[in-house]
Amino acid sequence: MFKIIPDPTFAATVNIMAPGGQVQPLKLHFKHRKGSEVQPFFESCKGKPVAEVLAGLIDHIDPAEKNHLTHTDSDFLAELVDNYPLALGNITDAYVQELFQGRQKN
Repeated sequence: MFKIIPDPTFAATVNIMAPGGQVQPLKLHFKHRKGSEVQPFFESCKGKPVAEVLAGLIDHIDPAEKNHLTHTDSDFLAELVDNYPLALGNITDAYVQELFQGRQKN
């Protein structure tokens, strides 16, 4: 049966680009938004700290991803974007890709 109301969150693995071209996969659980809510959300993010923008997209970080770190999700995100400047783009791109295109299966 088709489900007209989607789950409130969805999981995706985001490839975080590290300096030197290394890719590190990070499993995140995103907040679902209706298509009509996406653009207003991103417009409301202008001028906000990067970690706050990511907290608006991410419901939670897979606990296994934080391994030995005891950070809260917000601390983890702040450290992530400080250590990996491309993370914001990687995460927002993955969010939009998953929300509007989903996974393509062969």
